[in-house]
Parts: sequence; C-alpha cells; structure tokens
Amino acid sequence: MIEITKSVFIENKSPEQLFNFFLSLNKDKYVKAAPNSHKDFKTIKPIQSIVGSVYYFHEKVGRLDLKHTWLVTDVRKYEYIFQKAQIFYPVTIEIYLEKVLGGTKLTQKILVGFIFFGFERIIDWFTKLFILTPWQIKTLHQHTQEEFTNWGKLS
Repeated sequence: MIEITKSVFIENKSPEQLFNFFLSLNKDKYVKAAPNSHKDFKTIKPIQSIVGSVYYFHEKVGRLDLKHTWLVTDVRKYEYIFQKAQIFYPVTIEIYLEKVLGGTKLTQKILVGFIFFGFERIIDWFTKLFILTPWQIKTLHQHTQEEFTNWGKLS
C-alpha cells in the first residue's frame, strides 16, 4: 500500500467551515479551488447522510489526467471525509480536519494499492515505477497545497 500524505494549515477557517464547503461543492467552486488543474465536477448521487454519495471529479495534475467517480465511504461531521475511487485499482482519499490555534490543519491521505498476502511490495514497486513516480507524487503534493489553500479562501 502506498500512502501519500500532505497537511495544509488554513488560517482563520474552522473545520466546520471547510467541511461545509466540501458538502456544498459544485463545479464553479471546484474549478476555482485549483483553476489550472480542476476541469469538471458533478454530484452523481447525493445522499442526505453523505455516506453513499457519489461525485465525479476531473482534474489534470501534471501528466495525470484523472476522471473518476468517488464514493463517500465514511464521514465524521467536522472531523473527516473518506472517499473511494470507483475504478479497478484501489485508491482511497481520506481528508482530516483538525482545529488548531488560528485555523485548521487539513490533512489529506491518498492510499493506493492492495494488501494481498504479502505481494503488496511487488505491486507497490510496479505502481511506483509506472503510475505514481516520485515526480508525480511531488506534483500531487504541490496540487494539494494549492487546492486546500484555496478552499480556505473560497469557504
């Protein structure tokens, strides 16, 4: 399993404000959060309780052109949101919100890969070689910084 973690401090914003921003996301807000990368957003299946909701995101981050639907798998109000990509390869995004002095610490964890009877090291090696190269991971970190800093400005 490959884990890509990035934390961003968002000044003068509470976890509640950022959580509500995510829940009210629409195409306009999504594109403004990272104008050079974000291309499209749609709510495919809204669910009142949030868990079970399905969203479509299209973003181009470096050479990665990502067009996927995401299923919200777990939520704790104002604390975290977990989403799973609806693709053949397991990818999960976990967004954590932590109230800190002067704002919120937002941490995003991207978990990629399988846990498969000890073979995950081989699968991770293949993934790092062909899919998530060190350059692409660096690009994802930069994108995360830009996107979530802009969440603070837009929320």
